[in-house]
Amino acid sequence: MENVLSGVPQGSVLGPLLFTTYINDIDESIACRLLKFAYDTKLYLVIESTKDVESLQVDLANLVLWPKEWQMLLGMLKVEFFSFCIWYIEQMSGLASP
Repeated sequence: MENVLSGVPQGSVLGPLLFTTYINDIDESIACRLLKFAYDTKLYLVIESTKDVESLQVDLANLVLWPKEWQMLLGMLKVEFFSFCIWYIEQMSGLASP
């Protein structure tokens, strides 16, 4: 067994607190809304124009660069994308006019 020189034991009570403290500056280069809770980070923005799309894309690029700067790995297999569209919701519920 090798000695561990750094880190926090998995499942520890302090793990989420220390991780949140460590990533506290992740939103300094983000203009969109960012939610952080324990090991999860969510970036979101209401898209109303092409400027909003460009802003979100810049923030996504910055969000990918942050872990590289701090020598962390981004769990790309856990990354999910959701898009909510009022038009689609209206179509599916039958509220939209033909």
